Amino acid sequence: MNLPLSHSQTVQPFATRYGYPLRGDNPRAAETTPHLRAIEMARTMQDIAASNGSACFLDLTRAGFTASEILEFGTQAQNLAAQWKSESRKSAYDNIEDMAMKVREPLPNRPPMTENFLTSSAFFEAWGRYCAGRGALMLDPWAAQRERCIVHLGLFLNMLPLLPTERGRLLQAAEKTLPKIAVTHARAMS
Repeated sequence: MNLPLSHSQTVQPFATRYGYPLRGDNPRAAETTPHLRAIEMARTMQDIAASNGSACFLDLTRAGFTASEILEFGTQAQNLAAQWKSESRKSAYDNIEDMAMKVREPLPNRPPMTENFLTSSAFFEAWGRYCAGRGALMLDPWAAQRERCIVHLGLFLNMLPLLPTERGRLLQAAEKTLPKIAVTHARAMS
């Protein structure tokens, strides 16, 4: 039995199904939605770059991408990987907790950095003196070396635009991790 349908109740024989990614309404407009294969290629590029330093054509073919996929989606994948890398990148400036960690475990090529501070060679030399002094103290601990290390850190921290309380906090953080040395043969000061 067939029932007559009104004009507003028309039946469509096939429902439209959208596959990912959704395409724009204008076929001549620039494509903004990334293709699934480009997303997968971007993730692979990041993994390869993390282990090798960069991803080349041969690396992508070894990962299972065909030459036509690399040519079609390679640029889009590179842009996605670069965008993700810039989004996950940490700022170049340290907060006070990061500075305290860097002071406790100094590395010569990673000095504490503050915002709006222009570095100079004297800045890096002062940090290098603190790192060298701390390394020497760990190898040969003696009281004068410990004090010299604290003085070098104080001179370095005076170069940074920090509040006095922040400087004191960083000095205390460093002093807590330096070895405690008992003075056995000290001269009496008169």
